[in-house]
Amino acid sequence: MRISLLKSVPVVLFVCLSALTLLLTVDHVLDAVDGGLRSPSPSAVVERSLSSADDDLANYDNPSDSYSASMQVRYGHMLTGRDFEANRAYVERALYAPVVIFGLGALAIVFYLCGLLWRCCCECCRCLPDAQDAQYDYKRTTNTVCFYLFVLCVLLFDQLVFVGNTEIDKGVTTLHGSLDDIHALTFDVATDAATLLATGNAMTTQYAALKTQLQSSSDPTCNAYANQLGSAQSSIASFTSTMTSLHKAVRRLPGRVLDVQDLLDQYAMQYRQIGIYVIWGLAIVCGLLFFAAKVVESMATMKAAVTLGVLTFVLYLLLGVPWVLLASLGGDFCMAPTYNLVKAAPGGDVRNMLRYYTSCVGNSTIDGYVDDGADGIRSLNATLNSFRAAAPNCANVAEVGDLFASVRTVNVTIGSVLDTLDCPNIRSIYFDVVNTGLCSQLYTGVFYIWGSQLVTSFCLFALLVVAVVTYQYFDVARVVPTADDDEDDDG
Repeated sequence: MRISLLKSVPVVLFVCLSALTLLLTVDHVLDAVDGGLRSPSPSAVVERSLSSADDDLANYDNPSDSYSASMQVRYGHMLTGRDFEANRAYVERALYAPVVIFGLGALAIVFYLCGLLWRCCCECCRCLPDAQDAQYDYKRTTNTVCFYLFVLCVLLFDQLVFVGNTEIDKGVTTLHGSLDDIHALTFDVATDAATLLATGNAMTTQYAALKTQLQSSSDPTCNAYANQLGSAQSSIASFTSTMTSLHKAVRRLPGRVLDVQDLLDQYAMQYRQIGIYVIWGLAIVCGLLFFAAKVVESMATMKAAVTLGVLTFVLYLLLGVPWVLLASLGGDFCMAPTYNLVKAAPGGDVRNMLRYYTSCVGNSTIDGYVDDGADGIRSLNATLNSFRAAAPNCANVAEVGDLFASVRTVNVTIGSVLDTLDCPNIRSIYFDVVNTGLCSQLYTGVFYIWGSQLVTSFCLFALLVVAVVTYQYFDVARVVPTADDDEDDDG
């Protein structure tokens, strides 16, 4: 007997649902692509933003930045088609893509499970193959080809995870090396700042001792100079105050760099490896279990494979939300990372420092502290030289020598700070971190892992749909009439 139309409803439902999911996903991607194609280029983004009269980045320029967005970054940017903004409205808009993809996947698996329940509860809807159907062999062959094709696709596209993992490893290595350089740099600056502050405090003590020495001298000229060296005291006080500000600004930087490295080791290495191997291993196990069930034609094995496949699909669906969010946010940011970072930074010293050390144009807040301190030391040095020339007898004391020694220490240390904070050197490290490590290597890895999960999960869902038809052929034998059967019928 041929299969009735009613019995074929669940199969048709599964196939139509799979096609509908594909069409809706493609339609969403095409809309995003169309929006991305209409979205401005990075240079246009910068040009439009800089043309705003109320934008304090109107004079922003970075001719040294030769970064160009990769193909993966451009595709990721198409998910939103929006310029990166550090505000709530932008983040809410970026959630559209993960919500839509998650909704489509959830709808698909719910309909799939409802179809299975329908088949279990309604005997007339089990779609059992009819061995007497003239197209039985064709249908079974078609089902087998589709089954093995989707098994191959699941196993093949799942390997893209390792492509992404390799790129992330490259990015982590680049970031680690750059963070080591940054840690060494910030440690040197923090050490020099502590030395300058300690020297400033020492000069305060040395000046107080010099003043006491002059006041207690039997020479009236020295007594008079005790009150005429007020400018030296002011210079020392100004220098010490400036070095206090500098020390507060940089003293915690080395520790924070180490904290970033620890987080990088923890999340980008340990947790990432565990997560990637779990999602890779589940897809491999599902594919191999489906393959084994088909080869041995075991209904129990096939049902176990379907159960594991559903759980894996749900896990992929849940993990896909953060991955697609990372892909969309990262794509928008990495279209013009330096500009976006400067734009997102709070106004004032932080933004000015970012602008300076990413372009070497303008002034740095830290350099300002150093320059102010150097001005105070130059004023102190001039005052001490004038004092020594005008009253050599009064200046021939140990306290004056100590002050000159401190001035020399300050000059050497300030030179060390300026060498360490050489802008082209810091800019090079910054480009390694952001342009190469973050936006080229790390983002490429994220994009491939997300793409692998997206395509693998769709192929896995298609395999689940085909599999629930495949295992029904296991218990249906093809009956081919023989000559003896024909003679018996004639008799």
